[in-house]
Amino acid sequence: MGKGNNAVDDQILTNGLATGNPEHFTSIANGVVEWSIGWLVLLGTVGTISMALIELIKSLCFLRRGYHYLAIWAWFRRCPNHRWAFACVWFNHPRNEKARMECLELSAGEFRDARGWYDQPSEQMFAQLQSAATVALRTATRYPNFVSFLIKNSREAMCSSEESNVEQGERVPPDLGTGYEPEYFLAQRRVDTLRIYTEWRWARLNQIAAIVLSAIQIYFFQNFAVVEMGAKDQWFVAILGGLVAPFAKDLVTRLRS
Repeated sequence: MGKGNNAVDDQILTNGLATGNPEHFTSIANGVVEWSIGWLVLLGTVGTISMALIELIKSLCFLRRGYHYLAIWAWFRRCPNHRWAFACVWFNHPRNEKARMECLELSAGEFRDARGWYDQPSEQMFAQLQSAATVALRTATRYPNFVSFLIKNSREAMCSSEESNVEQGERVPPDLGTGYEPEYFLAQRRVDTLRIYTEWRWARLNQIAAIVLSAIQIYFFQNFAVVEMGAKDQWFVAILGGLVAPFAKDLVTRLRS
């Protein structure tokens, strides 16, 4: 992977093509194998170290917990007219706090301190959220705010009439958990959409972090003369290392299981 090795490989390739000697072609094949192994080792090392660093940083800094908290918070704050929840905060839109409290009560068992629930892997957290939505739909009169949040198309309409609906018992069906009502499917799909987008964004953030960490590693390898390459090659290896990092993580997970 160094500059000297590249020059030698180019010379061997030129001689082999010019003379047609089988020994030269054998040398070419050996050079290609050594070059491939070197790159695979480098990419594997960079990707594995990036994966390990990302997992360490996530554990020490509670990044998964903070990310899940913001995802659920934004889900309840976002209105149909704005894509970003912070825009709803800026315009002082309804917070749907009662619906969020009922959701956490069903999902985490405690709405005042749900840190353990937020700190779970996404698959487990959203499985519990899906179960909470099903229970709420089956007992709509007990969790009217959460049910209204799940089945209403307009957040503003729900929030403006939330208190009157709860007090008068209007427009809150006694049971939506049989699986045949359109509102039931709407609520389930809303939870599924939240899960898919949250997991997709988390995976992209992890991959970007892996690319950045891979670039930092290549920079240090270059400074310590472990490997010599140009700026374009550095970014190329950094991007490949970031792409390899998720596969290294999956491999470690499978080996553990």
